[in-house]
Amino acid sequence: MTKFKLLLFLLLFLAIPGIANGVVYTRTLEIEFAFTPQEDSSKQLIGYKFYKGAELACETNDITSTTLTCDLITEDGTFDFTLTAYYSDETESAPSPTFQYSIGTTPPIEDPVDPAPPV
Repeated sequence: MTKFKLLLFLLLFLAIPGIANGVVYTRTLEIEFAFTPQEDSSKQLIGYKFYKGAELACETNDITSTTLTCDLITEDGTFDFTLTAYYSDETESAPSPTFQYSIGTTPPIEDPVDPAPPV
């Protein structure tokens, strides 16, 4: 019976955030960026971190990368994102300027079709 209660608790613990915040989806974002490292010989660039608000969304250790692909579990909405560089001394750069991005299920607007007159 104890295993059942633990399983039920874990199930509710995992389900409640989805119920409280609405439906969540896994979304894939591809972020292109440019970064000029600071000139400090005591720090070695080892990667980049991408944040959704204050929450780490994804990171890479590829310092030559100019693209990050992130799989986010998120609800629909408009969110603030930032990017930081991180270094071998376990510090991070100041965050990039915040940029807003809307995530949603709205289908793209299609161009209206202009039917050709009959020939």
